[in-house]
Amino acid sequence: AAPQELVWRVFTDVERWPLYSDMYEFVRWQTAERWRLGTSFEGRMLWPFPLTMRYVIMDYRAPHEVRWLVHAIGIVIERWTRFIPIGADRTEIVTSAIFIGKSTEEIPGEVGDLLLGHAGGDGLIRIPSVDDVA
Repeated sequence: AAPQELVWRVFTDVERWPLYSDMYEFVRWQTAERWRLGTSFEGRMLWPFPLTMRYVIMDYRAPHEVRWLVHAIGIVIERWTRFIPIGADRTEIVTSAIFIGKSTEEIPGEVGDLLLGHAGGDGLIRIPSVDDVA
């Protein structure tokens, strides 16, 4: 549990994402300006298979919401992430995504099942506690 401002600060420090998850090899900004309409960063993901994703900022309303487009393997993902305070020291993160296009690569196993709606689980991705990175 953590307050909205802290959750926002940790989430939007994208170059530190590899410290919180071994799914990322690196994340770096591609533009000098950050978190403005049209600015971009890229990340190299190692899971479920190595691929580089480009993120383009579509909207940014600190500390409440960010929206971006993700480009990778023939797919464009429009993603919204909202940070909702639920008490003084708790924040709910709500995210949604729309996938557009057809992958140029086969997406293996549980990730493919999740993206195609065949996952048996709850569809949630677990993230580390903000308390661990504060």
